Parts: sequence; C-alpha cells; structure tokens
Amino acid sequence: MSKPFKVIVTDFITEPLDVERKILGEVAEVMALDAQSEYDLGDQLRLADAIMVYHFVTIRRKTIETLERCKLIVRCGAGFDNVDFAFARERGIAVANVPDYGTEDVADTAIGLVLSLARGTHLYNQQCQRGTDSWIYTLASPLRRIRGRVFGVIGIGRIGTATALRAKALGFFDPHVPDGRDKAIGVRRAETIEELLTQANVVSCHCPLTPETKYIINRDSIELMPHGSILVNTARGGVVDPLAVLKAWRAAFWRARRSMCWSKNHQLSIIRWLVRGVTSNIRLTIG
Repeated sequence: MSKPFKVIVTDFITEPLDVERKILGEVAEVMALDAQSEYDLGDQLRLADAIMVYHFVTIRRKTIETLERCKLIVRCGAGFDNVDFAFARERGIAVANVPDYGTEDVADTAIGLVLSLARGTHLYNQQCQRGTDSWIYTLASPLRRIRGRVFGVIGIGRIGTATALRAKALGFFDPHVPDGRDKAIGVRRAETIEELLTQANVVSCHCPLTPETKYIINRDSIELMPHGSILVNTARGGVVDPLAVLKAWRAAFWRARRSMCWSKNHQLSIIRWLVRGVTSNIRLTIG
C-alpha cells in the first residue's frame, strides 16, 4: 500500500533505517540517499515531503528551489548553518533542529581535550608508543595545574552549560553566561568577550556559527589571552580563525625555542599535531 508522504534522509545514516521507519513507517516512505555533498543530491529531493539533513550536506537556495512538496527540513543536530533557513521560510518550508543532540558527548570531548592539553596525556601516549628510556614529567612540559584556573565558556547553551558544570567539578570556574544563568549553575559572568579572554586560562567555544560569531576567536582576541592559555573549539570550525591560531602558535613556538632545546623530530611532531588539530572541526592550541 502506498504511503501518503515521503521522508528523505540526505546523508550520514543509511539502511537499515529501523528507528526512522518505526516512528514514521505508518505514514511515510522513508529512504536514505547517503550523499556526501549537495551535488550528490541531484533532483532526488524534488518530491520529498520532509527532509532530514545530517552533517555532510548543505541545503542551499538552488536545492530548495527544486522542492515541489516539501513542508519541513530537519537539521539532525544542534547547528543549522548548513541550511538556508531564511529562503526556506520564504518558500513556506519550516526548518527545525535537534537542540539536545550530542550535549553530553561534546561536553565530555571538550573537557577531555582540556585535560589532555593541561596534563600532557596525549604526549605521554605518543612517547609510550614510540618507546622511551626516560619516564619523567618533563616529557610533556609545560604541565598546568587545574585547580583554581579560570575556565571561560563562549556560548552557554545546553552544551556550554554541560561543559561548565564539568569544569566546576574539576576546580575550574568563570563561564561567559547570560543574565541569570550564572546564578542558576553557580558560576561568575563576564560582561564582555574581552573580559572573559583576558581572565581565562582555558577558553572553550560552544556558540552556534552565525554572522556575529564567525571568527569570534581571531588575531585580536587571541592576543588578549594570557600566555600559556588553552583554546578548545568543539563548535563549528568557522568560530575560530585558523590562520590566527597558527600565527599565534608560531610566534609562541619560536619564543619558546629560544629558551628550550628541542630536537628536530620533536619540532616536526608538534607542527604535525597542531596542523591536524587546526584543520579539523575541533581546533585547539596552547598559546
């Protein structure tokens, strides 16, 4: 028996669509395209009544213009910058997101990255894999104590709040929060981004990518951060200017090199590690 509606999943998940069909199967035909980009979609969305968009595909104006029956586009995640929601609204198409997607997982990842950078566990792991005759804390210098350090959160939504609460348990404090939220979760509020950056030993980005937040971490903002700060971005990549991070790190690297004796292999390892971090969606550095 034919079903009145068609729901198409553009990317990321493929057959079997057991969960989707359990929920929608009585009223809609559900299918997955497994697209890797908007180009792969072609005209396959033309007769869709609803579209589920994950991580690999962007739904721009040119795609929305081809939709003949669509009434709903769901971004299966918290961020929705990969959907032209303004044009969709003009066409009478509602756009929704899943605001609690990955809340705990991303917060856990952010804290894990901070701990790794502060305590050098990633460097110890590399040394252990390569083998070393010397097992001493200087292998991961400089190490940083966590207790009493200032932890700054940019974007105190669900994920930012979850991260702030985890940081509090470790002895961090000080997210950048809206009025009232600071009192609710027991943290101190910074009035401006500049105030947060000048105080924070760790900055963790959790804001959505909007015109206002694009490159909110840039050359000027990095210069405000204390020496030895840690920056972690588990939000959209566009929140951080990667060239500014590279330039800041390069300047700090050469300053440190003048006072420390590092082997050529150690230098190359640090550069490879940094470039991998900066070019991924999770950007991090030690300033």
